[in-house]
Amino acid sequence: MARRKKFSGGKKKQGFRKKDNPGERLRKPLLNLGRLDYFKYDLNEIVEGSDMNEDLRPSFMASVTAKASQRSISDAKDYISELEGREELSEETAQRIKRLLDRYTKVR
Repeated sequence: MARRKKFSGGKKKQGFRKKDNPGERLRKPLLNLGRLDYFKYDLNEIVEGSDMNEDLRPSFMASVTAKASQRSISDAKDYISELEGREELSEETAQRIKRLLDRYTKVR
Protein backbone atom coordinates (compact mmCIF):
# COMPACT_ATOMS: atom_id res chain seq x y z
CA MET A 1 0.00 0.00 0.00
CA ALA A 2 1.34 3.45 -0.97
CA ARG A 3 1.68 6.09 1.66
CA ARG A 4 -0.32 9.23 1.17
CA LYS A 5 1.31 12.59 1.48
CA LYS A 6 0.03 14.64 4.38
CA PHE A 7 -1.80 17.84 3.37
CA SER A 8 0.01 20.82 4.85
CA GLY A 9 -2.68 23.43 4.19
CA GLY A 10 -1.11 25.15 1.20
CA LYS A 11 1.90 27.42 1.06
CA LYS A 12 3.57 28.48 4.23
CA LYS A 13 3.15 32.12 5.09
CA GLN A 14 6.31 34.10 5.16
CA GLY A 15 6.88 37.31 7.00
CA PHE A 16 6.08 40.56 5.24
CA ARG A 17 8.85 41.70 2.98
CA LYS A 18 8.88 44.37 0.36
CA LYS A 19 9.23 43.01 -3.14
CA ASP A 20 11.42 44.71 -5.68
CA ASN A 21 9.38 46.72 -8.13
CA PRO A 22 11.11 46.68 -11.52
CA GLY A 23 8.88 49.50 -12.76
CA GLU A 24 10.06 51.79 -10.00
CA ARG A 25 13.33 52.42 -11.80
CA LEU A 26 11.48 53.34 -14.98
CA ARG A 27 9.45 56.21 -13.53
CA LYS A 28 9.87 59.45 -15.42
CA PRO A 29 8.16 62.82 -15.62
CA LEU A 30 5.37 62.85 -18.18
CA LEU A 31 2.39 65.03 -18.95
CA ASN A 32 -0.50 64.67 -16.51
CA LEU A 33 -3.18 63.08 -18.71
CA GLY A 34 -5.91 63.90 -16.20
CA ARG A 35 -5.40 67.57 -17.00
CA LEU A 36 -4.71 67.16 -20.72
CA ASP A 37 -7.58 69.37 -21.89
CA TYR A 38 -6.45 72.21 -19.63
CA PHE A 39 -2.90 71.83 -20.90
CA LYS A 40 -4.03 71.98 -24.53
CA TYR A 41 -6.13 75.07 -23.83
CA ASP A 42 -3.23 76.89 -22.14
CA LEU A 43 -0.79 75.80 -24.85
CA ASN A 44 -3.17 77.06 -27.52
CA GLU A 45 -3.39 80.47 -25.81
CA ILE A 46 0.40 80.78 -25.69
CA VAL A 47 0.89 79.69 -29.31
CA GLU A 48 -1.92 81.91 -30.63
CA GLY A 49 -0.30 84.91 -28.94
CA SER A 50 3.10 84.13 -30.43
CA ASP A 51 4.65 85.06 -33.76
CA MET A 52 4.80 81.44 -34.95
CA ASN A 53 3.73 80.68 -38.51
CA GLU A 54 0.01 79.82 -38.54
CA ASP A 55 0.55 76.75 -40.71
CA LEU A 56 2.97 75.23 -38.17
CA ARG A 57 0.86 75.84 -35.05
CA PRO A 58 -1.38 72.72 -35.08
CA SER A 59 1.47 70.30 -35.81
CA PHE A 60 3.70 72.01 -33.22
CA MET A 61 1.06 71.71 -30.51
CA ALA A 62 0.39 68.06 -31.42
CA SER A 63 4.11 67.25 -31.35
CA VAL A 64 4.67 68.91 -27.98
CA THR A 65 1.64 67.15 -26.49
CA ALA A 66 2.67 63.74 -27.88
CA LYS A 67 6.29 64.02 -26.77
CA ALA A 68 5.32 65.20 -23.28
CA SER A 69 2.70 62.51 -22.75
CA GLN A 70 4.47 59.51 -24.32
CA ARG A 71 8.24 60.06 -24.10
CA SER A 72 9.09 62.58 -21.38
CA ILE A 73 8.89 66.23 -20.47
CA SER A 74 12.60 66.66 -21.21
CA ASP A 75 12.11 65.40 -24.80
CA ALA A 76 9.36 67.97 -25.30
CA LYS A 77 11.61 70.71 -23.91
CA ASP A 78 14.43 69.61 -26.22
CA TYR A 79 12.05 69.85 -29.17
CA ILE A 80 11.04 73.37 -28.11
CA SER A 81 14.71 74.38 -27.76
CA GLU A 82 15.39 72.97 -31.23
CA LEU A 83 12.64 75.12 -32.74
CA GLU A 84 13.93 78.10 -30.80
CA GLY A 85 17.40 77.49 -32.27
CA ARG A 86 15.92 77.46 -35.78
CA GLU A 87 14.21 80.76 -34.92
CA GLU A 88 10.73 79.39 -35.58
CA LEU A 89 9.82 80.20 -31.98
CA SER A 90 10.77 83.24 -29.92
CA GLU A 91 12.72 82.88 -26.68
CA GLU A 92 9.88 84.32 -24.59
CA THR A 93 7.32 81.91 -26.05
CA ALA A 94 9.66 78.95 -25.56
CA GLN A 95 10.16 79.85 -21.89
CA ARG A 96 6.41 80.20 -21.35
CA ILE A 97 5.76 76.76 -22.89
CA LYS A 98 8.53 75.17 -20.79
CA ARG A 99 7.01 76.65 -17.61
CA LEU A 100 3.63 75.32 -18.71
CA LEU A 101 5.13 71.84 -19.13
CA ASP A 102 6.61 72.05 -15.63
CA ARG A 103 3.20 72.98 -14.24
CA TYR A 104 1.47 69.97 -15.85
CA THR A 105 4.15 67.37 -15.05
CA LYS A 106 3.42 64.11 -13.26
CA VAL A 107 5.88 61.30 -12.53
CA ARG A 108 4.58 58.04 -13.97
